[in-house]
Amino acid sequence: MPPDVFDHMEEAWKLEKNPFPAEAIRIQNGAQPYSESVFPEETLEFRKKLIRGGVRGGQAIGFLWSKGQRADTGFGKTTLMQEVAREINTDLGRVTLEKAGAKKAAQPPIAAAFSNLNNLNATGLYPVLFNAVVDLATTLDASEESVFDKARARIVEEINSNDAETVAERVRDTWATIGGTSGPLRPELVESFASGGGKHLKAELAEVSPTARMRNGYSTSTLLSPHWRRPELTTCS
Repeated sequence: MPPDVFDHMEEAWKLEKNPFPAEAIRIQNGAQPYSESVFPEETLEFRKKLIRGGVRGGQAIGFLWSKGQRADTGFGKTTLMQEVAREINTDLGRVTLEKAGAKKAAQPPIAAAFSNLNNLNATGLYPVLFNAVVDLATTLDASEESVFDKARARIVEEINSNDAETVAERVRDTWATIGGTSGPLRPELVESFASGGGKHLKAELAEVSPTARMRNGYSTSTLLSPHWRRPELTTCS
């Protein structure tokens, strides 16, 4: 009689359950097995061309293409983008740029947002940008800081004040400098960010109706213009 597969999993591999998703598809914002050593050459090329290329070469958009002799090779493009985005946001790109060969003295802080088109709630540019902002305010667990939390901490350090109105004023002043002819930031979003970082901002975004997200993204795309440059992570298969 062959051994029970679950007994073998528990005894030989010391696993309580299958660590891979049953659907065999990457689940966003979930802790799943990942090892860049499976595709080391492709991972290094991705870091150099899309991440370092976006920072150093002014590359506005890049394509991650996995083309085999007959069809898509399916080596894990979505997983690679999500894991590298998570790696970037852990320390604002320091390790990622080092792995890509950038010199330490010339590394700007960067951040990455993951968002994608689907057939449910992200069928156009505005909802995709909305979801990207939500991603920047999201963490895997309570012990981590979101990108917006890190941004607020940097502002607090720069202005030497944790006062919400002072933080909000710095955000508005900065936007007036870099925003050009773009419209003003939504005051409720700025106030939420200034008072509580990513957690308060995400709570404010949760109140936005699906219609507003679809029609104009609730004007959250302007929140994707912080002090840092960021590479665009784009997949095409």
